[in-house]
Amino acid sequence: MTLKVTGHMDDKCVLFTPLKNGVIRKIISRASTLVLTTYALRPHPRPALGVVAGHMSVESRDWPDLTHLQYVGSVLIIEDSIVWAHSMRNYVNSNKINHHEDRVQFLLKFAPCVFTLIALWIVLALSVLHSTLTYLACGARWGIRFAKVAKFFATVSYCQIILILLYNLSLESLRCEDSYLSKLGNIELSAGTYLFIGVIQYNFAFVHANFIARLESELRKAEEEEQVKKVEKISLREKCKDVDLEQVVTEK
Repeated sequence: MTLKVTGHMDDKCVLFTPLKNGVIRKIISRASTLVLTTYALRPHPRPALGVVAGHMSVESRDWPDLTHLQYVGSVLIIEDSIVWAHSMRNYVNSNKINHHEDRVQFLLKFAPCVFTLIALWIVLALSVLHSTLTYLACGARWGIRFAKVAKFFATVSYCQIILILLYNLSLESLRCEDSYLSKLGNIELSAGTYLFIGVIQYNFAFVHANFIARLESELRKAEEEEQVKKVEKISLREKCKDVDLEQVVTEK
């Protein structure tokens, strides 16, 4: 590990070469991913959470595990944010940003990843929020609404990962061009973030789609049962009226 001191004693800056080269970042990322994955997938009771639809209750045992993994995904995003914050601080300390061109270069290098991390965290948080509200909803109709919104944000979340991969691939073709786009920085995320935000959110959207279909089916059955009961009540009233009329006629 090397120590580099630049400038005078007042503006002394300590740069750790392993952190600058990404070695510490890889170690932290892999270790935290291993710990969080082991914690998320540990054996634990799987309660069945459900939504009442008419006289039926539609339950899902996959939701607790997937929601648990979504919280792990949000922790990984925060971890990537901390690592990128260290990278930004080291860049500022090692490069004097005094001119307009230096500021533009700094923004082009770090802005794509910063905005991506913010967008990933917001979409993931909205997905978890509406998924939780699905099972706290009073009634099947609100449960279906919240589940559809949660499915939408889960779909947006794993589509973001696809767009990030396409963005990184497209940058390679722009490196040879002399433009501002060629100076954009890569969006580097940990392998755990790609796994949890991509694969888990895709599975989450799939589970929500099945849950919505089951819930709508049970709700439809409940509505048909209520309709049949209404028709039976109406027919019973008509029979009672007919019986009353016959009694009146016989009395006369």
